[in-house]
Amino acid sequence: GGLSDGLLFAGYLAPLQRELRKAGTYLCQPLLSSSHDAWGTGSVSRDADELHLLLELLHTEYGVAEFVLLGHSTGCQDAVMYMRKYGAYDKGYKVAKVVLQGPVSDREYLAWTMGGPAIEEKIALCRRMEEQGR
Repeated sequence: GGLSDGLLFAGYLAPLQRELRKAGTYLCQPLLSSSHDAWGTGSVSRDADELHLLLELLHTEYGVAEFVLLGHSTGCQDAVMYMRKYGAYDKGYKVAKVVLQGPVSDREYLAWTMGGPAIEEKIALCRRMEEQGR
């Protein structure tokens, strides 16, 4: 998810889980350290690292050998970064598919909802705060 999304944020997850179970597959939605109110405190790279740790755990502890990454909004960026950093094959398991659901830029969304000048003011404020070490 993106912005402040967390567990079960999207209405399609419960129906998706039901259909996947019928096919003998499971849905695992991670709660990354950048979820909920922590949005904006991390990076897509850190999210990809956390996904990598999850896949390694699911492989070593539960024998899962094949994964499908489904990214929604910022999760699309996470999935792409995961593939760039780790590729499809790693330590006996593979990422067989990547699904990008609602791949949008949060910055473009904010510009659209707030209007161009308002978002530019916020970006300028963020840059000043960063320069001040805040």
